[in-house]
Amino acid sequence: MKQLLFSANIVLHGRAICSLCVFLLVVMAFPPMPAMGQNNQNKGGSSFDGFWPKTQRQHTDCSYFAKSDIMFSTNAAGVTIAVCDALGVTKGKVEGRTYVFDYGIVNGVPSGKGIFTLDDCGSFTGTFSDVNGHRGNWTGKRGGSPFDGFWPKTQRQHTDCPYSAKSDITFSTNAAGVTIAVCDALGVTKGKVEGRTYVFDYGILNGAPSGKGTFTLDDDCRSFTGTFSDVNGHRGNWNGKR
Repeated sequence: MKQLLFSANIVLHGRAICSLCVFLLVVMAFPPMPAMGQNNQNKGGSSFDGFWPKTQRQHTDCSYFAKSDIMFSTNAAGVTIAVCDALGVTKGKVEGRTYVFDYGIVNGVPSGKGIFTLDDCGSFTGTFSDVNGHRGNWTGKRGGSPFDGFWPKTQRQHTDCPYSAKSDITFSTNAAGVTIAVCDALGVTKGKVEGRTYVFDYGILNGAPSGKGTFTLDDDCRSFTGTFSDVNGHRGNWNGKR
């Protein structure tokens, strides 16, 4: 106990051992939380991952159109699945911002193919066609934010000292449009995503934040860079990849 108090005193009066001061501040400000993503089978994901409500397909071979919810998820092998009644069993790969996939797979044989391309990380356009001559266009817009989902081993690097660390982060957006970033290092975190940028408060206790941050998605829509700073003078850069 005496040693802990002595170490805390160093935090108040100097920065000679910055790594220890950061550790103590995090422990005191943010009580330990269960590690996120440790049992997550999707070790990262694709730029499409998440829920897309009421995506719309418009046939060009006839006047038919329909709306369908789609849930995208990527497994540990890097295969992206699009769960949607209209597509049946679906598998494909995401390269950059483009999803190329087979759908209606029965006994390993697909009945159609499609290509979806992200526009602004929050919407996509694409085309589809099947062996029966049906074809057309498909559009969709996310139900949450383009950050939503699991990001493994994101890294923060302090610029006020040589300290660095890696943290898993799970982003989710509620019905009010508030995006939460669940991460041991951030404590209670809330913010808004506008376009490709997440502006947030973190370490919120009794409604008051102890720090602020900004993360911006890169052009590939599956990696981000950003900055953070807190009331104790700690600041630096943060980056992550799905």
